[in-house]
Amino acid sequence: MKSPQRLSAEVKLLLLLAISASIVVADSSVEVLALVGFVLLFAASSGEARKTSIGAVLRLRFLALFVIGGHAVSIGRAPINVSSLDLMLWDLGLWITGDDFLTGCLAFSKIACMVILSAWLTSTCDRQELSRAIARLLRVEWLAEVLVGCLEFAAPRSERGNRGRGQGGGRRTSSASGVSDGSGENFSLSRLKNGVFERIGNWLEKSANNFDSVSRAPTGSPSAFEHDIKVIGTCALAIMATKAMMILPGLPISPGHKNVFIIPIFIFAAVATHQRFGATKVGLVVGILNFMLGYGKLGPLEILQFLLPGMVIDVCLPLMNLVKRGGLLTLLVLCLVGALAGLARFSGNAAAILLTGAPWLLVVSMIPSLLSQVAFSVLGVVVAGSWVSERAMGFTSSELSREASH
Repeated sequence: MKSPQRLSAEVKLLLLLAISASIVVADSSVEVLALVGFVLLFAASSGEARKTSIGAVLRLRFLALFVIGGHAVSIGRAPINVSSLDLMLWDLGLWITGDDFLTGCLAFSKIACMVILSAWLTSTCDRQELSRAIARLLRVEWLAEVLVGCLEFAAPRSERGNRGRGQGGGRRTSSASGVSDGSGENFSLSRLKNGVFERIGNWLEKSANNFDSVSRAPTGSPSAFEHDIKVIGTCALAIMATKAMMILPGLPISPGHKNVFIIPIFIFAAVATHQRFGATKVGLVVGILNFMLGYGKLGPLEILQFLLPGMVIDVCLPLMNLVKRGGLLTLLVLCLVGALAGLARFSGNAAAILLTGAPWLLVVSMIPSLLSQVAFSVLGVVVAGSWVSERAMGFTSSELSREASH
């Protein structure tokens, strides 16, 4: 029998999908334990897989605390006929039963299985081969072209090819943008806007140059198709570049603060592409890149955190036309689009909550994350939504002029 790590990338992807679906529908402890054992066999198939899987699980330690604690800890008076442990914390009436604790462990093991299997897949597959396998599985021809091109610059520097040297996908850390200079000066709205504009502009420009240097559209492709491939690759690299930046270091650490940049880049993609669903395509590419490169903590659920915001921006794109009217209506539209995109950015965490049975402690712990995602998305759209739309239309016009001149 062929060892697990020697299976083709397509077979491994199908295994991930099948086991993930089984995890979602499993409703008994026997089924969950059987899946856990099956996944652990794959994780133990090679030294690299073991190392990557252990690291992925360790990153879930706080999630484990909230999931298991949320199921195990109950509030109020413990039933008389149930064996329980009174925590005796400040007379809060917290108590634990053994059955609830086991329920929490089984709930956490569901998401841990997905993460471990994802770590096994990405550590035992060549990334370019995996990119092509995903494109074939989804029957999306352009996806492999964009993923392979983006991997040259989205991957860690130590893993890039020679073409990745020197440019870095726009990962500039200069304080000239005014976004993260750490000088302690007061932030003004004008200064924030200028910083956001300059940073997004730099990322898009450098990402476009980088993607052009490694990507070529298939021979005979229409000019509109080539244009859209460039926009999708450029925006995907620009969003990936935000992961290397320290943004607004004077603020308390809070999830979602990079939405100030990410959501406007989605708007750029939606406006600049000729075909529909440009932002959705960018979200798909960025989500898959995050999954393949092991960013984030939630394995395949990470894809949702980029795919769904792109879908929201595409659906809300007609509303952006109202922005041109100005006044209060413009502000309301921008806030609405930003709030919906922020909710979509929370989708990965929401999926984790549902998968683990929505334990109360996990739900409560996620509320600040939800509010932060929404707040920074609204801020990004209000500050840069109109500007980035105009820049996208200018980008499209300049591309059409260049094509006409040829």
